[in-house]
Formats: sequence, structure tokens, C-alpha cells
Amino acid sequence: MKGKGAVRVFLIAVLITYPVFVFLALMVFHLPISIVSLGMLVIAVAYFGFFGTDGKKNWNAIILGVIAVIVLITQSEMVLKFYPIAITLVFLVMFAVPMIKGKPIITRFAMMMDPAIETHPGRGILERCCLGLNIAWCVHLVISLGINIAISFGSTLEVWTIYNAVISYLVMGILIALQFLVIWLANRKADKKISFNDMSPSARPRDYIVGYYGQDYEYKSPENRTWGDLFDALEGSRVRKTDEKPVDLWFFTIMLLSDNDYPGRDGIDVTMEYTSFITKLWERQGNPEGDFHFLVCPEKRKVKDLLRGICAR
Repeated sequence: MKGKGAVRVFLIAVLITYPVFVFLALMVFHLPISIVSLGMLVIAVAYFGFFGTDGKKNWNAIILGVIAVIVLITQSEMVLKFYPIAITLVFLVMFAVPMIKGKPIITRFAMMMDPAIETHPGRGILERCCLGLNIAWCVHLVISLGINIAISFGSTLEVWTIYNAVISYLVMGILIALQFLVIWLANRKADKKISFNDMSPSARPRDYIVGYYGQDYEYKSPENRTWGDLFDALEGSRVRKTDEKPVDLWFFTIMLLSDNDYPGRDGIDVTMEYTSFITKLWERQGNPEGDFHFLVCPEKRKVKDLLRGICAR
């Protein structure tokens, strides 16, 4: 098992360091191009042997094998430079097509690795964050594709190797680091609990979901109520004061927030998270649960859990 594991690591390392592999073979060891292409073909076949024949998982080995065959037939050194172009193009399609269809791949990975996003009240924040990251990766890939095409046809093997083995990985590292920062900031904004005393229109984004009507929560349902809805209703209630008895928890919340002399102030710690505070007041007055339910802000999730889904490709 240890031997197989070492071989797997070696095969992955060769694919990742392909430009270095080509440079060493041609410029350092001066191997004939036919030997280089045969070596590439052996690596591609070995990759399938150790990782299976699932094309979805082994498209990089498929590309390597196709290029190896073309190089073997044409004996063209230039064709060797097409591997990074093909890989970049595949990544660009992977990132761009799902985004056009409305579900960016970064959002899909995030939700796959962190199912809590599905019912998170700040899901809109995280979706916008993932969309922005997806666009950033697409821009990076388009630029990288253009540079690779240019240096493949109009530059030396040395320049091509430096770009693909050093510069491109540095840029990717910077993007991933920025990704960590952006997701961390988004998580802070989305997950921050707010006490009753700290409630304000600017405390959350307007589309942050406060609660929902019915027994089952559905994202983007017209029955949902957002932070913006809450303070729009609150402004209206301040203008037209009423003595009506609140019919459910939503209207009770609006009436409670519009009145400084709310009941039970001394009986409950008002610094607690607002959904818990308002729900306790509602229950203390003997009211039924009703059709409206708060979508309580969850505890902070570990950013690394979300990032693991986004970065796994």
C-alpha cells in the first residue's frame, strides 16, 4: 500500500509540475522528443491504472495522453506547450458554464461541504460572495489562457516554463489567500448575532432572512420576511400606532420594536439574541406558536469548512 501511495503522489506531482518535467527533459537531459512523448503517454496510462478510468476525475490525464500522441506523431516541441492551455480552458469552462446557468461552481462546492448554508438566514451574503469569487477566477483564467497562448507561439521554452511553473502558481496562491479573507469577512457579516438592544436597519443586509411563514422553510419564498421587511414595517407602525392585539409573532415583533415600553423588560435579559428574546416574550403571554417562525442565526461556523468546499477542485 505504501508503494502504491508513493506512485500516486509521484504521478500527481508530475502532472502538477508538467512544465518543469518538459524543461528538464528537453533542456537539461536533452532527451529526444519521441522519448519525452512516450514518457508522457506512460504517465497518462499509469494515472488511469492507479486512479481508475472515470473521465470526470481523470480529464487531466486524458489531455496529457492526447497531447503525448499528437507530439509522438508530429514530433513538434510546440505541441508540448499546449497542455497548460488545455487545462486552463477546461477550468474556465468548469467555472463559467455553471455560473451562466445560475449556480456558480464555488457556490455548489460551498453548499456541498457546508449544508448549513441551505437554511442560513445570511445565505444571500454568502451567495454573492461566492459569485464574486467565481467571477474573479474566470477573469484570472481568461488572462492566464491569453498569456499561455501568446508565450506558446511566440516565446522560448524557458519563458514558458517560468510562467507556468512559477508565476501562475504564485498568482493562484494569492487568489486563494484572498478567497480565505473574503469568505472570512462574509462569514463574520452573515453569522454575527445581534442583541435586542443593538437592532438597527444597518446591523444586517436588507435581504438577510428574519423568518418565514408556514411549517417548512424555503429559500426565496415570497412568504419569507427579511431584515429590510422588518424595518420597513417598523417605520410604518411608528406612523400609525395601533392598539390591535398582534395576531402572530411577526406582528408582535413589529409592535414590540415600535414601543419603547415593551412588556417584560425587567423579567428578561434584553441583551440576549433578539430572536430568543422576542420569542420568550411571545410565549410568556400565552400566545400560540402561530404560522410565523424565526430563522434563528446559527452559531459561527468554521471558515475552513466552507473554504474546504470552495477550494476543492
